[in-house]
Amino acid sequence: MILKYGRFLVIFLAAALLFSGVLQAQSPGFYALHGEIKQVFLEQRKVLISTAGKKLILVLEPDCEILRDGKPTSLQSLRPITATDFQDALFWLNRRGLVSCLWVNYRVSEENGTLQAYNIFGEAK
Repeated sequence: MILKYGRFLVIFLAAALLFSGVLQAQSPGFYALHGEIKQVFLEQRKVLISTAGKKLILVLEPDCEILRDGKPTSLQSLRPITATDFQDALFWLNRRGLVSCLWVNYRVSEENGTLQAYNIFGEAK
């Protein structure tokens, strides 16, 4: 029961953040991006992501807000789960192209005896 409502809450909050990102994206210089985090460079405050078939290195602002399920988390927690399992995230980039906020996600559930991963939008990977 709690899992059902928790999932709804996460989807609602992700949609709300995405909507606010879309509004910001309409302002000159602001945009939102969705991608899988392939590598984290802690000292440089950078992440290597894969999005739309391309790999990009994104630089985080010093005061970048990193959220998981609406709660603050660390840059270190964004590292890949395994060599083939990656976390996805929504990134909000400012006019300078730096990440000012990101919402990270890693969701799996057991279905018919196998693990199924889901992206931040609740879609099966």
